[in-house]
Parts: sequence; C-alpha cells; structure tokens
Amino acid sequence: PGTFKKLSISAGFGNTNSYAVTLFVNGVATALTCTATGVGVGAKHANDLVNEVALAEGDKVEFRNVASTNAGGRLSITAEMHYTPVP
Repeated sequence: PGTFKKLSISAGFGNTNSYAVTLFVNGVATALTCTATGVGVGAKHANDLVNEVALAEGDKVEFRNVASTNAGGRLSITAEMHYTPVP
C-alpha cells in the first residue's frame, strides 16, 4: 500500500499547445492530474500539489498524457510515491 502525490510536469513546446497528464490506477483515471498550457515557445510547468491517490498491493499504475494536436517537444513527469510497508 502507498500513495502517489505531488504530480509535476514540465513540457517544452511551441505556441498555444498543451499537455494534460493524469495518473490512472487499474485503468481508471484518478484526481491526480495537471495540464501545462501556454502561449509562446519555451518550457511550461504545472503541478497538482493537493490531490493524493491511495494504492493497494497489486494495483497497476500508469501516467497518461493527452497532448494537443501540434504539441511536439519534450515532456517530463515527476511524482512522489510513498510506500507503507506491510507488517
């Protein structure tokens, strides 16, 4: 068991594009999500520092990204995983 929290993304892309990243657990979208958008070329950043997602033993987790049509560029995703050892 454990939790994921503090999702942060950094994306480098061109004008008026966006990246939306969501944590999925066992194929279901969770509340841990953030979207980086902006106008102009350069790095865009977004954070979700509020939501936490509890995990159980055996859960399958994945981050899914939805990019705008012409996003291109680079995407970096970080999150904290807190593990609670089972006695």
